[in-house]
Amino acid sequence: MTETFVGCAVSGAAMLVSIPLIFQHYVREHQREILLRRLRDYALSSTVDAAE
Repeated sequence: MTETFVGCAVSGAAMLVSIPLIFQHYVREHQREILLRRLRDYALSSTVDAAE
């Protein structure tokens, strides 16, 4: 019983650490995607402006 409790406590602590890190990674990747999309749109619009 004690080993089971210790195992659950250790895995719970690991989850408490890992879940916020996973969420932060997801948010960071989403912001990166938005930034790259804006950069691509800006580059395409400046290319069209230069051609005119």
